[in-house]
Amino acid sequence: MDLDNSDLELDVEKNVDKGSKRKTTCSKRKAATLKKPKTEGQEQKSKWWKFFDTVYEEDEDGDQVKKGKCKFCSRLIAADSHINGTFGLKKHIKKSCKKHPDRLETNQGKLQLKKYASEEGNSSSVATWKHDDERIKNALMKLFVMGELPFVFVKSEAFVEYTESLKAKFILASRHKLSRDVSKFYLEERNKLKSFVSKETNTMHFTTDTWTSHCQRFNYMALTAHFIDEEWVMHKRVINFRPINSHKGDDIGRKLLECVHEWGIKNVRTITVDNASPNDKALDFLIERLPSIYDGGKHFQIRCFAHILNLIVKRGLTKFVTPPKWLAAEYESGGVLL
Repeated sequence: MDLDNSDLELDVEKNVDKGSKRKTTCSKRKAATLKKPKTEGQEQKSKWWKFFDTVYEEDEDGDQVKKGKCKFCSRLIAADSHINGTFGLKKHIKKSCKKHPDRLETNQGKLQLKKYASEEGNSSSVATWKHDDERIKNALMKLFVMGELPFVFVKSEAFVEYTESLKAKFILASRHKLSRDVSKFYLEERNKLKSFVSKETNTMHFTTDTWTSHCQRFNYMALTAHFIDEEWVMHKRVINFRPINSHKGDDIGRKLLECVHEWGIKNVRTITVDNASPNDKALDFLIERLPSIYDGGKHFQIRCFAHILNLIVKRGLTKFVTPPKWLAAEYESGGVLL
């Protein structure tokens, strides 16, 4: 009897161990679902999340389960990253969602009536149109860059309402995603510009200036490149904007040389500066170290005409004890630079 009882106790212990293991497994699965919700501004990694809003619902055990709520039909899809993944989101958008605007579209363009103004009056024509997310995204980046808008503006209620009223098929990115897209766009454009200005057949003409920020007490220098492309179109690009140690000629010359080497520019024809004496020393520094100089640098330095004109006007005004009333009025209104 004792042996039988001992065998029974061993069987009970084994069953208890198996039950505890099952509980541990279940608790691990539950722990996987108890992920903290992402805070505002954090991005989902999968591209399919742009069609869904993240929601959390309680299951039968009272645990929070992560799901995706479709932005078009409001259906809830299980999307826990440790259990379901994003396969359900992808399947819903590509096959199940009846209200998704892109699901039934083909590569065929749509006909639309375009209206435009002409000398004879308002006219219209029929043209094909096709939805293109990439083109819309590039236009959005250009709007924020050229308009110097803050990235947080992309989530303002008025801008969201305006975008949805135009075409609801495009999903607006968050300000963080837009910031990353603009940074990526900048690097792509910078590489394109660098590949052009670094060619030996292309000549560059520079304008530069230095100044001191009165609020920060920092010295800054900007360098602008002027050039003509293959289509004989003139361009100007700011290729350098950085702090500088001082306004001394050697410091200016070193920073200019660093910028030329950084962009791989091999053919600098001229540089326009004002009449400050440190600029003469800076350009002498450049002439000695640049890879190629036209005509030994005799035509390398160009004086700034606006600065010369400003000096002439200032010198002429010293002949007056008090400036004329009309000139003082123009100066007060900002029409005259003194």
